[in-house]
Amino acid sequence: MGIWRQRLHEELSGQVQYEITGKMPGINEIVQAGKNPRARNAMKKRAENSAVAQMRAQGLREVTQFPVVVTFDWRAKNRRRDPDNIAGAGQKILLDALQVAGILPNDGWSQIARIEHNFEISGAQDAVTITITEHSPAID
Repeated sequence: MGIWRQRLHEELSGQVQYEITGKMPGINEIVQAGKNPRARNAMKKRAENSAVAQMRAQGLREVTQFPVVVTFDWRAKNRRRDPDNIAGAGQKILLDALQVAGILPNDGWSQIARIEHNFEISGAQDAVTITITEHSPAID
């Protein structure tokens, strides 16, 4: 699907989607770097800046209808890291990146109704697809 056709589909379906490539720091790496706060903050900031740059390259679309459901579809190159390790730090970094990019105003209770995670082994590069969908209480 071409980029403009995808954007039209997203507008009609109440969805916003971003593809972020590259390995996110896992919670274990963040905890290990916690012994050195500068290293920990630098690691998180690098990952956040990379995600924001990728979102900007895909075209920013501010979400205006709240609350939303945020779905993370994680693709790992291999099974070396556990799903909770990948999602633990990645979720926080990416939700912060969505705010820095101006897509979400905040990641609090009023803005996010639910967060979902899906995992698969891709054999290719690590990546995550973030899908932001308008929340419909009828689907709960």
